[in-house]
Amino acid sequence: MASKVNLDKSDSPRVSWEKGLARKPRILLAASGSVASIKFGILAESLSDWAEVKAVATKSALHFVDKSALPPSVPLYTDQEEWGSWSKIGDEVLHIELRKWADALVIAPLSANTLAKVAGGLCDNLLTCVVRAWDFSKPIFIAPAMNTYMWDSPFTRKHLLAAQELGIILISPIAKKLACGDLGNGAMEEPSVIDSTLRLALLKTMSFNARVCGKRKWIMEQSAEDENSTVEAGEVRKEHPFRARKLSRCSGALLPVAIFTCLLPPLL
Repeated sequence: MASKVNLDKSDSPRVSWEKGLARKPRILLAASGSVASIKFGILAESLSDWAEVKAVATKSALHFVDKSALPPSVPLYTDQEEWGSWSKIGDEVLHIELRKWADALVIAPLSANTLAKVAGGLCDNLLTCVVRAWDFSKPIFIAPAMNTYMWDSPFTRKHLLAAQELGIILISPIAKKLACGDLGNGAMEEPSVIDSTLRLALLKTMSFNARVCGKRKWIMEQSAEDENSTVEAGEVRKEHPFRARKLSRCSGALLPVAIFTCLLPPLL
């Protein structure tokens, strides 16, 4: 039975960023059914050096994932645990709790099958249920891994375009000798490159949002002080134009996808 994912309200991303970069980024790292899942433990260990990590693996991925290679600090959740701790109405549902907990979802490797499910909104296992319930103001990164013929398929292009419309960020595969012996594009990017891409995107963006939220909090406090100040009879109080401009600039959603998409190359 999987351990419960406890999400304290005071430790939510928005509250933490208002206090500054008060904690490490939270990454939900997932593996689907690809031979590249043999590198899952390497990636999990690398990410856990600078982030809090929880792992999800599909049934097919478990053929390749070496559980013993995962760091002790990284719990692994599977389809078996999805309803294992649920017994009555009101109990926590694992895919919802993981969705609430994470700052970012990283699917590495992403198989052709799971890509098709994500593009179509299917949710028949723990991983795809997390994606279906995802808050798309937070980023999803995908690192596909498949045979060259599958990567070059028109189905793959169609599914990648659907993923792009959702704001999902592609970490493109690389060309090398594949597990089947073929030489071509479709291998998952190396864990070190995935790690550096995520580190650059998440740490810089969380730091940016911490500054924005801190500035917004200060502006709101100043506005509240103005509201509470005494207004003389007959006086019409005018909004300070500089403060109004700053408020409008700071009112955007956190973790804008545009910040991430400029870091990576086009889809195909």
